[in-house]
Amino acid sequence: MTLGAALRYESGLPDRVREAIILVVAAHHGSAFERYAHEATGRQVGLTSRELESLRDARPANVFTEPAEQSAVDAAHQLLTRGDCDDDCFAALDRHYGKDGVFEVATLVGYYSLLAMQLRLFRADQEPRSRSRVLTGEVDNGQSRHRRAGAGRCHRRRDARGGATSRGSGNTEPHSLIPNTDKDKPCEQP
Repeated sequence: MTLGAALRYESGLPDRVREAIILVVAAHHGSAFERYAHEATGRQVGLTSRELESLRDARPANVFTEPAEQSAVDAAHQLLTRGDCDDDCFAALDRHYGKDGVFEVATLVGYYSLLAMQLRLFRADQEPRSRSRVLTGEVDNGQSRHRRAGAGRCHRRRDARGGATSRGSGNTEPHSLIPNTDKDKPCEQP
């Protein structure tokens, strides 16, 4: 089982709390894809429209009336903004969820922060219309579709110094998703 699957499906935290924490991370990092995906999941696990709206704020305050839920949101926010929780925040989180819950909150914040950075780095942090190209590994070069894994039909563009580039060159695709339009040349290996 992957870390992501364990965090989502084997968590000891209530589903509402897990999704709220992920949405706090999404707001902090400005991650459109995480927000889109986890607002939908949040609705399924019972987050209200008012709660979802409050969680869009990078500084969520008093989102929940339930003290246990609010303690998790407060801890996530403090971890994101300070890299730590103050003693009162830690004590409240520990009182409601125990040390295992404190560990899970910190792990959720770290894992989804990592995902937000990766989505941004690979220019994949978009809502549904664009996400399928990156998530499925498909690129349309105007003639056909190519699978990313093992297709052997992609290459990295080279800048003047010979380094790989796609950022800053007008191309917003991740390196491995740039289609090779010259079918006679093999893909360049990184």
